[in-house]
Amino acid sequence: MGKTMDPDKKGRKIYEIKCGKTDFNDKEIRLIEENGYSYLCKMNGVIKPLSEEDEHFLQFCEDYENEDPKNEHEKVWGKYLKLMKEQHGDNVEAYLGEDIDFDEVKETKEGYLKQKCPGHPAACPEGFVLQHRLVMETHLGQKLPQGRFSIVHHIDHNKTNNDISNLLLLLDNQSHDEIHSLEESDPLEFQKQVKAYQHRQEEIRLGKIDLDDIDKNLPKTV
Repeated sequence: MGKTMDPDKKGRKIYEIKCGKTDFNDKEIRLIEENGYSYLCKMNGVIKPLSEEDEHFLQFCEDYENEDPKNEHEKVWGKYLKLMKEQHGDNVEAYLGEDIDFDEVKETKEGYLKQKCPGHPAACPEGFVLQHRLVMETHLGQKLPQGRFSIVHHIDHNKTNNDISNLLLLLDNQSHDEIHSLEESDPLEFQKQVKAYQHRQEEIRLGKIDLDDIDKNLPKTV
């Protein structure tokens, strides 16, 4: 098993290069160490493709020996994959992420599920991300901003029910408190608000609303 590496200054887990570093220059080493887990999470489907660049990266990885890289990430990862295949043959992917169980899910002390996803920008130093946030990001097709507008609410209060139909993207802590209060004081209005939020989420997914303008477009609770 590969050893657990210390996180970098941004809190990300550093990927341990599993072949000779002498085959790479300093820039290539930095790219692999900083992004290796992100590349692996994309290859394993933990991080869903959220852009044309992500889609092409996956296509490139499927045929890296014949495809021409379109950017520095594909170039360095393709080079790494080829060197690893020379050492390990067709079983190369088993060695790339030998220290990760991409299906690993744990429960936080607050009762939420967190999933192993060390390449995600919001991953903790141990490489986990809250699963309900990953589900919402996959549904919307883009990363959620950190801090502001980052509340994902469980409608039925079951913190392990991460079906997208049970999740609402709220504005902030105040909106979160208000939706809880509305559920208790006016259940009918609460249901209307839930539908309104779900409608806005669909508009974000379809590209009709920019996530950066969410504060101008998501409904306010009364």
